[in-house]
Order: sequence, then C-alpha cells, then structure tokens
Amino acid sequence: MSMKYNKHLKTMYATVMPLKQQLIQAARDNINIVEYFPEYSKFVELCELQLQLARFNFYGNENDTIVYEVRRKIFELNANKTNINDHNIIFNLFFNLLKAPNMLMCLELLTTELKQERVRLVSASELANQLPIQKSLSLEVLWRNAIVCSQNQSTNIQKILF
Repeated sequence: MSMKYNKHLKTMYATVMPLKQQLIQAARDNINIVEYFPEYSKFVELCELQLQLARFNFYGNENDTIVYEVRRKIFELNANKTNINDHNIIFNLFFNLLKAPNMLMCLELLTTELKQERVRLVSASELANQLPIQKSLSLEVLWRNAIVCSQNQSTNIQKILF
C-alpha cells in the first residue's frame, strides 16, 4: 500500500472512529440517551405525544385530566429550547464528518462499521422489534438527529447539512 493511501485511510479512521465510539457508548448506556441525542429524543417524545393526542376520542370516555396532561407536555416540549452546541456530542462529531474533504468515503466507512457493531451488539430478537434510537446504530438516525438539531443552528451550518 502506498504511503499516501495509507495516510488517507488513517485520516478517514480518525474522522469516523470518535463518532463510532460515542454511538457504541450510547448503545450500551440506555440511561444517558438524552445526552447523546437531546433534540432528537425530544422530537421523538413530541411525536409520540401528538399521536396520542390525535387518537383521543373527545366525544368518548377520555378523561379531561389525561388530555390536559398530554397537551401540557406538548407545550413544554415546544417551549423548551436548548442550546445543542453545548452538549450534543453526536451532532458535533457527525457535523465534523460532513465537513471532511472525503465525506462520502467517511460516510460509507461509518455505515460499514455501524452495521458490524449492530450485528455484534443487538440480538436477532431485538432486531425484530422497534429498536430504540441508541441501538439503531445507523446513518439514518444520525441524519434525522442532524436535521432536527439543524433548526437551532446558524445558516452556515444548515447549508452544510442540506
């Protein structure tokens, strides 16, 4: 292997491996999922609450306190804006990968690495169910997280993401 190609591979691994390590840590540690995906976790919770509200039968036997509580939680989630730059390490590492000069190769390498880790960490029975965010270990979850987080970012960062 040529020295130039070897250096190129090392650069790619240096870009991809910190993100992979954080994702693996998130997959093993279910408790701190909000630390790894704060905005996306809030988005998923908001979607679940809105779906629950949409399923209520307002002319049936729905308890007013339950409806009120769901609406209150939705309002709080919409009103609570966080500064994601301070604590969203997954977003920051993924954004750094997107800024890399060899971005497509890094994304391909990350996809391959995450597939291997998912096979190693997640059992076949778990794969049959809906996996939680942190155990999905996929590029799709990273893109979703980036899209949700981009709403609170500057226009320069949004241009890179889209």
